[in-house]
Amino acid sequence: MVPVTPPDKCCMCILPTNLPNITLDKDGICNYCNSFFKKRNKRKVANLSNLATIFKSNKNKLYDCVVGLSGGKDSTYALYLAVKKFNLKPLAINFDNGYQSIDAIRNIENTIDTLGVDFVKIKPNKILLSNLFKKFLTTTGEFCTPCLMCIDSITENYAKMLNIPVILSGSSEFLSSGIKGVSISEYYDRKYYFSVLNGEFIERDIAFYSKESYFKKGISRILRTGPKLINIFDFYEVQINTMTEELSKELGWKNPEGVIEHGDCLLDGLKDYLYFKRWGCSEKTGLISSLVRTGQMSRDQGLAWVKENEQTEIPGIAEKFFYDIGLSPVDFDEIYTKHFSNVKNLEKSIIFKLGKKLSKLNTYRI
Repeated sequence: MVPVTPPDKCCMCILPTNLPNITLDKDGICNYCNSFFKKRNKRKVANLSNLATIFKSNKNKLYDCVVGLSGGKDSTYALYLAVKKFNLKPLAINFDNGYQSIDAIRNIENTIDTLGVDFVKIKPNKILLSNLFKKFLTTTGEFCTPCLMCIDSITENYAKMLNIPVILSGSSEFLSSGIKGVSISEYYDRKYYFSVLNGEFIERDIAFYSKESYFKKGISRILRTGPKLINIFDFYEVQINTMTEELSKELGWKNPEGVIEHGDCLLDGLKDYLYFKRWGCSEKTGLISSLVRTGQMSRDQGLAWVKENEQTEIPGIAEKFFYDIGLSPVDFDEIYTKHFSNVKNLEKSIIFKLGKKLSKLNTYRI
């Protein structure tokens, strides 16, 4: 019998089989697709009235929820739904890393003015953030963790400071671009973060930008002393085209940089380029695979889109970014030899697993 050569991509989505944590079944379908269909068959979108009931018990006189607002489609739509569909009073918070696209800035301004919401913008000092970017990039080959940590932290900290009971998220497990082993968003945590920093930063400087541990967060939620997390797309299921068309019509929203994902940050193309250099694909392929699974794009359309749009070239913003953080050409050449998985996180520890379970006990999800 002639051995069968395994396909280089999942036969249902477009994820390459060379990626870490990708496995195919006998039919050539990847574990991501199998997991998606298993969850989808069990999933029932929560009744919208349930969400209203959650907020009726809110005793906070100032705000019903905190919403992190980047200017991208997901966070903007979450804020839009909070105000227009559920009649909530949110506090919108934006994290400015110094590399926001013009379209994202305009989207934010149009959104908060049109919806009439209170708005807070946090911009850490440039020297601190540049040093964090350089430390992570030269140590792990990625630079997104400082922003991910800051965004999580400021929403949590404002919710706690103002006693706001809910953090409203615009994330969806069914439309995620994350790829385990490739995407740092699927890996980073406090242990990873502080291991990379290695005591080289003054604790006072980074305290406000460092989120609580899962364990501490879990305990606070059990005791009902911390904010709850609600993923609004568990209650309101939409398709990307429908979402962007509605935002454009109602808020004058424009797709940042004309891209399908994360165009709110000018550095996103550089992140994807570094992924592409290592794996031959990036989170663009991850998102398109999600769209194929959910029926929002055919597989052939997805393959064609990725062929045309994958980040195969280093973006122009790279030169400015490297200058800003003081990175030399020699340093950049060494980045390709680094990978975040060489720095341990808490993923396999008992404390992490227990803390993560505790943190979900008082979290409204499907």
